[in-house]
Amino acid sequence: MNGAKVWDFQANENLLSLDWNPNGSLLGCTTKDKLVHILDPRSNDEKSRLSVQAHEGIKTHKMVWLDNANLVTTGFSKTNERQIRLWDSRNFTKE
Repeated sequence: MNGAKVWDFQANENLLSLDWNPNGSLLGCTTKDKLVHILDPRSNDEKSRLSVQAHEGIKTHKMVWLDNANLVTTGFSKTNERQIRLWDSRNFTKE
C-alpha cells in the first residue's frame, strides 16, 4: 500500500506536546518558542493556524484539549512560578 502526504506542518521550533481535540477536527501543539498553536489539518492555508504565547518561562510547557473548543496549558512564569491557563479556541487571543 502506498501513501501520499495530505497535510504538512512546519514548526519553527521543536514540538513539546501534541493533542487532537475529541472530535478530531483540530490539532493543538506547543513548541519550544513558548507558543501554543491550533491547527486545522483540513485546511492547507497558513491563515487557519492560530498561535499565541502560552507562558513566558523557559521551562517546557504542555497542552491538552478539555473538549472540542477548550484547552488547558501548563507552564511557568518568568519567575518560575507554575501556571495553568484555560483557553477558548474560538477566541484565542484571550485566556
